[in-house]
Amino acid sequence: LGMTDIALCEGILRVANANMERAIRVVSVQRGFDPRDFALLAFGGAGGMHACEIADVLDITTVIAPRHAGVLSALGMLLADVKKDYSQSVLRPADEFKPDELERRFAPLVERAFSDLRNEGFERERSVVERALDVRYVGQSHEITVPFDADYRAEFDRRHRRLYGYASSGRPTEVVNVRVKAIGVTAKPELPRAAVPEAVSIAPRALRPAFFSGRRVETGFYRRDELPAGATG
Repeated sequence: LGMTDIALCEGILRVANANMERAIRVVSVQRGFDPRDFALLAFGGAGGMHACEIADVLDITTVIAPRHAGVLSALGMLLADVKKDYSQSVLRPADEFKPDELERRFAPLVERAFSDLRNEGFERERSVVERALDVRYVGQSHEITVPFDADYRAEFDRRHRRLYGYASSGRPTEVVNVRVKAIGVTAKPELPRAAVPEAVSIAPRALRPAFFSGRRVETGFYRRDELPAGATG
């Protein structure tokens, strides 16, 4: 390749970081959220190796690296709620629906949702059903999903403005689909919380050379188990 080992390794990291950055933009910028308003959670065993450079690119100022980041996916699999989705197409102008007609459209989906959760072993008190509508302005080809309530039109305009920078409150809309999400809530353990004492400075176990953005930097190495809450380097 005509590259040094360090340049090759950094190139591989840049490709990996770019893929993760793009995935973050899909769930933030493309949904109308500014990533600068959030902290970046580094999960997976190697998440901490990438998090700071990705945060720099996205202008995120806080990175959270959980102690057991390498098993977060396994923990999530064990504790994840059971979710089921149901939908029915309607495709009619919103102002043509009578006051109770949408309620009647939801009824069979809600009944099926509770029945399916019951068959999964979830009693009513551990079952949650959420109702939503796919709404768009008449003439559009893409719809926005909004929670179903008496004021769903105002929420549609708000989300449309957040996603696309404008809203037309006087423009007619149409309802494309009714949607129901059924959630079977699993029992969650009480995870331990660490008290945060006054900040304490911890000396690194060793100083070794590492490369960041093409520069060789003497870098401190620490043992995670020796870093109490509130520790600084």
